[in-house]
Amino acid sequence: MAELLEVDSGKALKRKWTENEEILLIQNVVEREGELFGDIKGSGAKRKTVMKKEGWADICGVLNSQFSTVRREPEEIKEKFFNLKQRAKEKIDGIKKSLRKTGGGPPSGPSLTPSEEALMKSLEGRPVSSGLPGRIDTDGNCGIFLN
Repeated sequence: MAELLEVDSGKALKRKWTENEEILLIQNVVEREGELFGDIKGSGAKRKTVMKKEGWADICGVLNSQFSTVRREPEEIKEKFFNLKQRAKEKIDGIKKSLRKTGGGPPSGPSLTPSEEALMKSLEGRPVSSGLPGRIDTDGNCGIFLN
């Protein structure tokens, strides 16, 4: 049975994820990326949801076999992966932003954890929504003079 931690609100919470659990989660998601996030077209499209659920269940089985102290559920590991990915992207964007500042010195802000570094490596070379490095946004009204 899963180890539970009691909190003041009366809601039971599972034990926090370890760094090794997070890294194994990221590695397994990256290995099964096409199955979990890829588009399935044609006659098999109806099974897309089933295949994704099975993929998350397989990853859950791997995690539960490696770390038997806490039993994780597929929905929990899916949510954990998306949370890790979001936090890593925010931290990476902050680091990139601090590198573009003037004034010299080392980059400010927290450094990446091993799991965030693993996520960063898996995201390399993919499209980002944070823009091009060293460029400015010209879509605003800044610099437009009207007579």
